[in-house]
Amino acid sequence: MNQPSARIAAWLLEPSAPGSLVYWGFFNQVLQPTNEFWIRLGYMEEKGRELLAKDPALKAEFDEKMKDPAFAGDSNAILNFFYERVRKAAHQNNEVHPAWRVMDRSQL
Repeated sequence: MNQPSARIAAWLLEPSAPGSLVYWGFFNQVLQPTNEFWIRLGYMEEKGRELLAKDPALKAEFDEKMKDPAFAGDSNAILNFFYERVRKAAHQNNEVHPAWRVMDRSQL
């Protein structure tokens, strides 16, 4: 980072900066969820049952949500409940930004 343009590079990669590449939409395509064609309905049903059998906390959360008649009657909401968990498990680094912040030692 001992370069004349280092601050510009850091500013461009900082997501919350008003002039960053993220702010101006240069990463929009990268940040959109992909079309995960490999997650089909049959797979989601099987994976959902597997997740419920393995994780008592998830089963308790699901049972609590099933008490809501709107959720229980909406097959897309139930599918999305499991879809989000399967997607997060499959893509564990999908919420990681590729740049690190350089912090002043006095802030540590």
